[in-house]
Amino acid sequence: MPDDVTSPPPETSPESESAPEVERDQLQKIARDIANLNDQGKQMVRLAQTQSLTISPTLPPEYLEAYERLCPGAGKRILLSSVELAEREQTVDLDIRREQSALLAEIERKKSARADRGQVFAFVLSAVTILGGIGLLALGKPIAGLGAIITPIAGLVLVFVTNRLKPADQRNEEKPNAEPPDRAHDQPGNNT
Repeated sequence: MPDDVTSPPPETSPESESAPEVERDQLQKIARDIANLNDQGKQMVRLAQTQSLTISPTLPPEYLEAYERLCPGAGKRILLSSVELAEREQTVDLDIRREQSALLAEIERKKSARADRGQVFAFVLSAVTILGGIGLLALGKPIAGLGAIITPIAGLVLVFVTNRLKPADQRNEEKPNAEPPDRAHDQPGNNT
């Protein structure tokens, strides 16, 4: 660029000349206000924030009072609705426990019926095998006949002996209670 090219001088307006003076006046006013505050004594402003946690089916009394001031009767309605909600929850919980108890009883009944059916089938199978062994003995086949008689008898003895040798707590585990153990103390009228 050539050096002889000059840019025109910036135009000055009355507004641009007074702007620094206005800013200066404002700064001086702020400085005077600060000095006045220091002269009057230092005032401290404290901002505090508090938090609280309430675990309750109802609102804390302070909140109920505030609602009551805003809308007369609101506190009473809130209390009544929370009591109603708690009663509904108890009813639902009791219904769930009853259904659970009924389902566990039904499961136990079906297990018992299945075990009874298994015992009947085992008896029928053993009786047929023993009768077949007697028939083989009658036909003159003593080894096969005795084997057919001894095998089911040995199986029945084995089942009886192993069931007796089991500890009592293992035998009781096979029969679930009608009521779950963790909920037994929640039953109404139960003082445990």
